[in-house]
Amino acid sequence: MKRWTVLLGRCGTALIAVGLAMFLVSLIPQATISSFQGIRSLQRENCIVVYYQDNLTPQNSLTVDITANNTVKAYLLETNFRMIYDWLNEHYPPAPGTRPFLTFNKTCLTEFLTANPQITVIEKEGAEGTILEYTPTKMADVTLILCNPNPSTVEVNYKVSVLLGIAPGVKLQTLGQITVPIGLALTALWTAGSFKAKMEEHKLQG
Repeated sequence: MKRWTVLLGRCGTALIAVGLAMFLVSLIPQATISSFQGIRSLQRENCIVVYYQDNLTPQNSLTVDITANNTVKAYLLETNFRMIYDWLNEHYPPAPGTRPFLTFNKTCLTEFLTANPQITVIEKEGAEGTILEYTPTKMADVTLILCNPNPSTVEVNYKVSVLLGIAPGVKLQTLGQITVPIGLALTALWTAGSFKAKMEEHKLQG
Protein backbone atom coordinates (compact mmCIF):
# COMPACT_ATOMS: atom_id res chain seq x y z
CA MET A 1 0.00 0.00 0.00
CA LYS A 2 1.33 3.45 -0.88
CA ARG A 3 2.56 5.57 1.98
CA TRP A 4 0.38 8.51 1.03
CA THR A 5 -2.79 6.47 1.52
CA VAL A 6 -1.60 5.43 4.97
CA LEU A 7 -0.89 9.09 5.76
CA LEU A 8 -4.37 10.06 4.55
CA GLY A 9 -5.92 7.42 6.79
CA ARG A 10 -4.02 8.61 9.85
CA CYS A 11 -4.86 12.25 9.17
CA GLY A 12 -8.51 11.34 8.61
CA THR A 13 -8.89 9.41 11.85
CA ALA A 14 -7.10 12.20 13.73
CA LEU A 15 -9.47 14.83 12.30
CA ILE A 16 -12.50 12.72 13.18
CA ALA A 17 -11.24 12.31 16.75
CA VAL A 18 -10.53 16.04 17.09
CA GLY A 19 -13.94 16.97 15.65
CA LEU A 20 -15.81 14.63 17.98
CA ALA A 21 -13.80 15.97 20.93
CA MET A 22 -14.86 19.51 19.98
CA PHE A 23 -18.51 18.46 19.96
CA LEU A 24 -18.14 16.89 23.41
CA VAL A 25 -16.37 19.92 24.88
CA SER A 26 -19.07 22.23 23.47
CA LEU A 27 -21.67 20.28 25.46
CA ILE A 28 -19.97 20.89 28.83
CA PRO A 29 -22.32 23.13 30.88
CA GLN A 30 -21.19 26.69 31.44
CA ALA A 31 -20.55 27.95 34.96
CA THR A 32 -22.33 31.05 36.27
CA ILE A 33 -19.73 33.62 37.28
CA SER A 34 -22.11 36.46 38.14
CA SER A 35 -25.82 37.23 38.19
CA PHE A 36 -28.00 40.26 38.76
CA GLN A 37 -31.74 40.53 39.20
CA GLY A 38 -34.23 43.25 39.85
CA ILE A 39 -37.81 44.53 39.65
CA ARG A 40 -38.86 47.65 37.77
CA SER A 41 -42.08 49.58 37.28
CA LEU A 42 -41.98 50.97 33.76
CA GLN A 43 -44.30 53.89 33.06
CA ARG A 44 -46.10 53.98 29.72
CA GLU A 45 -43.77 54.28 26.72
CA ASN A 46 -40.75 54.62 29.00
CA CYS A 47 -37.41 52.84 28.67
CA ILE A 48 -34.56 52.22 31.08
CA VAL A 49 -31.09 50.69 31.15
CA VAL A 50 -31.24 47.84 33.65
CA TYR A 51 -27.84 46.22 33.07
CA TYR A 52 -24.50 46.87 31.39
CA GLN A 53 -21.31 44.86 31.21
CA ASP A 54 -17.90 45.95 29.92
CA ASN A 55 -15.36 43.68 28.23
CA LEU A 56 -17.51 40.60 27.70
CA THR A 57 -15.35 37.99 25.93
CA PRO A 58 -16.25 35.13 23.54
CA GLN A 59 -15.66 32.75 26.47
CA ASN A 60 -18.61 34.40 28.21
CA SER A 61 -22.28 34.28 27.36
CA LEU A 62 -25.16 36.34 28.66
CA THR A 63 -28.59 34.96 29.57
CA VAL A 64 -31.51 37.23 30.40
CA ASP A 65 -34.81 35.98 31.88
CA ILE A 66 -37.71 38.44 31.81
CA THR A 67 -41.17 38.15 33.34
CA ALA A 68 -43.73 40.96 33.14
CA ASN A 69 -47.46 41.50 33.62
CA ASN A 70 -47.71 42.91 30.10
CA THR A 71 -45.65 43.09 26.94
CA VAL A 72 -42.18 44.62 27.18
CA LYS A 73 -39.47 45.08 24.58
CA ALA A 74 -35.90 44.11 25.39
CA TYR A 75 -32.90 45.48 23.52
CA LEU A 76 -29.40 44.08 23.90
CA LEU A 77 -26.90 46.51 22.47
CA GLU A 78 -23.19 46.13 21.75
CA THR A 79 -22.21 49.45 23.26
CA ASN A 80 -21.31 50.88 26.62
CA PHE A 81 -23.57 52.77 28.97
CA ARG A 82 -21.62 56.00 28.51
CA MET A 83 -22.37 56.20 24.77
CA ILE A 84 -26.11 56.13 25.45
CA TYR A 85 -25.80 58.65 28.28
CA ASP A 86 -23.78 61.08 26.14
CA TRP A 87 -26.15 60.76 23.18
CA LEU A 88 -29.19 61.51 25.34
CA ASN A 89 -27.41 64.41 26.99
CA GLU A 90 -26.57 65.88 23.58
CA HIS A 91 -29.90 65.39 21.81
CA TYR A 92 -32.24 65.78 24.79
CA PRO A 93 -30.49 68.19 27.18
CA PRO A 94 -31.95 67.77 30.67
CA ALA A 95 -33.26 70.56 32.80
CA PRO A 96 -30.71 71.90 35.30
CA GLY A 97 -30.28 69.55 38.24
CA THR A 98 -31.92 66.58 36.51
CA ARG A 99 -30.48 63.49 34.82
CA PRO A 100 -30.83 62.72 31.09
CA PHE A 101 -32.54 59.43 31.77
CA LEU A 102 -35.59 61.26 33.11
CA THR A 103 -36.43 62.00 29.43
CA PHE A 104 -35.60 58.48 28.26
CA ASN A 105 -38.80 57.46 26.50
CA LYS A 106 -39.65 55.31 23.49
CA THR A 107 -39.08 58.20 21.08
CA CYS A 108 -35.56 58.76 22.41
CA LEU A 109 -34.73 55.08 22.08
CA THR A 110 -36.08 54.86 18.53
CA GLU A 111 -34.02 57.87 17.45
CA PHE A 112 -30.90 56.53 19.17
CA LEU A 113 -31.20 53.10 17.52
CA THR A 114 -31.92 54.68 14.12
CA ALA A 115 -28.76 56.74 14.45
CA ASN A 116 -26.74 53.67 15.56
CA PRO A 117 -28.27 50.63 13.78
CA GLN A 118 -25.10 48.54 13.98
CA ILE A 119 -25.18 48.16 17.77
CA THR A 120 -28.47 46.23 18.12
CA VAL A 121 -27.70 42.51 18.50
CA ILE A 122 -31.03 41.37 19.98
CA GLU A 123 -34.48 42.98 19.88
CA LYS A 124 -37.24 40.88 21.39
CA GLU A 125 -40.79 41.47 22.56
CA GLY A 126 -42.56 39.31 25.11
CA ALA A 127 -44.07 39.04 28.56
CA GLU A 128 -44.05 35.78 30.50
CA GLY A 129 -40.79 33.84 30.35
CA THR A 130 -38.94 35.86 27.70
CA ILE A 131 -35.33 34.68 27.37
CA LEU A 132 -32.40 36.36 25.63
CA GLU A 133 -29.13 34.52 24.99
CA TYR A 134 -26.01 36.17 23.64
CA THR A 135 -22.36 35.21 23.08
CA PRO A 136 -20.04 37.86 21.63
CA THR A 137 -17.78 37.04 18.69
CA LYS A 138 -15.13 39.40 20.08
CA MET A 139 -14.58 41.41 23.24
CA ALA A 140 -17.59 43.69 23.58
CA ASP A 141 -19.43 46.07 25.88
CA VAL A 142 -23.12 45.23 26.23
CA THR A 143 -26.10 47.16 27.54
CA LEU A 144 -29.60 45.84 28.24
CA ILE A 145 -32.57 48.20 27.81
CA LEU A 146 -36.18 47.41 28.70
CA CYS A 147 -38.97 49.44 27.13
CA ASN A 148 -42.70 49.59 27.87
CA PRO A 149 -44.67 50.04 24.62
CA ASN A 150 -48.02 49.97 26.42
CA PRO A 151 -50.29 52.87 27.46
CA SER A 152 -50.17 51.69 31.09
CA THR A 153 -47.50 50.84 33.69
CA VAL A 154 -45.82 47.44 33.48
CA GLU A 155 -44.15 45.54 36.33
CA VAL A 156 -41.02 43.75 35.13
CA ASN A 157 -38.88 41.10 36.84
CA TYR A 158 -35.54 40.30 35.23
CA LYS A 159 -32.45 38.25 35.91
CA VAL A 160 -29.15 38.57 34.04
CA SER A 161 -26.52 35.82 34.28
CA VAL A 162 -22.97 35.87 32.92
CA LEU A 163 -21.74 32.37 32.13
CA LEU A 164 -18.22 31.10 31.54
CA GLY A 165 -17.40 28.21 29.22
CA ILE A 166 -14.15 26.39 28.40
CA ALA A 167 -14.47 27.76 24.87
CA PRO A 168 -17.26 29.27 22.77
CA GLY A 169 -19.66 26.37 22.17
CA VAL A 170 -20.92 27.60 18.80
CA LYS A 171 -17.39 27.99 17.44
CA LEU A 172 -16.40 24.52 18.62
CA GLN A 173 -19.45 22.98 16.99
CA THR A 174 -18.72 24.84 13.75
CA LEU A 175 -15.13 23.60 13.73
CA GLY A 176 -16.35 20.09 14.49
CA GLN A 177 -18.76 20.26 11.56
CA ILE A 178 -15.80 21.11 9.32
CA THR A 179 -13.17 18.69 10.62
CA VAL A 180 -15.33 15.55 10.89
CA PRO A 181 -16.46 15.51 7.21
CA ILE A 182 -12.90 16.17 6.06
CA GLY A 183 -11.69 13.34 8.28
CA LEU A 184 -14.36 11.01 6.89
CA ALA A 185 -13.37 11.88 3.32
CA LEU A 186 -9.68 11.21 3.99
CA THR A 187 -10.49 7.97 5.78
CA ALA A 188 -12.68 6.89 2.85
CA LEU A 189 -9.76 7.46 0.46
CA TRP A 190 -7.51 5.40 2.70
CA THR A 191 -10.10 2.62 2.95
CA ALA A 192 -10.56 2.57 -0.83
CA GLY A 193 -6.80 2.48 -1.38
CA SER A 194 -6.37 -0.28 1.18
CA PHE A 195 -9.15 -2.35 -0.41
CA LYS A 196 -7.66 -1.87 -3.88
CA ALA A 197 -4.21 -2.92 -2.67
CA LYS A 198 -5.61 -6.06 -1.07
CA MET A 199 -7.48 -6.97 -4.25
CA GLU A 200 -4.32 -6.56 -6.32
CA GLU A 201 -2.36 -8.64 -3.84
CA HIS A 202 -5.03 -11.34 -3.96
CA LYS A 203 -4.85 -11.42 -7.78
CA LEU A 204 -1.07 -11.81 -7.69
CA GLN A 205 -1.34 -14.67 -5.23
CA GLY A 206 -4.01 -16.32 -7.34
